[in-house]
Amino acid sequence: MGEENLEFVEFAKFGTGSPQSPPGAPDDTNCGDDVESLLSPAETPVWGYFINSAGETWRWRPRNPAATFRDIRRQESRTFIDRETPDAVPTVRGADETPGGEDDAGAEFRDAIIGSDNRGMRSAESGHSMTSINSSWIRIGGLPADSWKPDLGGDNTEGTATKIGPRHLLTVGHNVWAGGHFFPKDWWAGEDGVGFELGSWSSAAPNGVKNIKWYYIGPKWYESEKNTQDFAVLFLYDNASSVQFPAFGYKEDYALAQDNTWNFGIPKGGNTCSDSPIAGDNCRSSMYGHQKVVRRTETSWIFTAHDLQQGHSGGPVYEFDAGKRKIVGIVKGSYTSVENRHLRIRGLVFDLITNGLNAMPSTHCDDYAWPGETGCE
Repeated sequence: MGEENLEFVEFAKFGTGSPQSPPGAPDDTNCGDDVESLLSPAETPVWGYFINSAGETWRWRPRNPAATFRDIRRQESRTFIDRETPDAVPTVRGADETPGGEDDAGAEFRDAIIGSDNRGMRSAESGHSMTSINSSWIRIGGLPADSWKPDLGGDNTEGTATKIGPRHLLTVGHNVWAGGHFFPKDWWAGEDGVGFELGSWSSAAPNGVKNIKWYYIGPKWYESEKNTQDFAVLFLYDNASSVQFPAFGYKEDYALAQDNTWNFGIPKGGNTCSDSPIAGDNCRSSMYGHQKVVRRTETSWIFTAHDLQQGHSGGPVYEFDAGKRKIVGIVKGSYTSVENRHLRIRGLVFDLITNGLNAMPSTHCDDYAWPGETGCE
């Protein structure tokens, strides 16, 4: 990890049951949080916390945090434009992602469903490929509890994570660290519980179960569950089978208002989804989502009317950029009866995520001609 310093903290306490999403409130972010979100990593005393699957927890510090905000901005003027990491494979806009209509009106508010539930399902049962490397759906997966067997049946998802690097997944911190407890997970790319239930697959994990070796958690989320740092990067085992899964890009974008964005996530058990073919509209641990415009933004947040439920947390809010899918926000959760809230990838959050990818790079990038240097040794 170069000049960085790791300090052992403790063995994490393992949580039981499911981690709970923190409540959102219009006044839970202050000006100090927004200013802090624009700092550089060199101005922060702690860069985050690494936890391995055994619970060993390490604090990640820079050894010489000497640079100043002004110096960094002078040296790195592109900070005020866009920075991004490349997609793993070229992607094009698919016929199944035609732009949708305007936000639905309606008074019904169920969990974070705004108006009527008009999400579309992504499943083999709806004619979508859940295993093609050229589709979006293999890049998004559910986060069941560690060691859950995919052929057991039942709803098991406890969050959503998206591939963003050779061995790297992006999600929210509260999926894996909540209330001072650690909740280890597996990743099921393209999870399709509906397809399993109706016979398309022999398990709900059509691309197999991927184990997670390390968890990198935003510093202030680990220390005090500060909402503006509620993110985590998860590290798959470094092997060719991890690198074979393609990824979304991610970027900073300073002009998101009224942009069209997409979100797909995998609801937890007990939720209903209007597009599900299962009796009672059981979501059945499959992928649901749609397109909505960005209604407004704040320094640390993006607000949209995407329909969300427990389990969508950690999923991508992404847009098309020159034909490629780039994540601009991470689903945080419900906020008000007319909009939901997503952590904006900007400033310090962008830098820390990128630092995390480079802290534990993959040695198998050449196996699949992975483009660029981010996340590669």
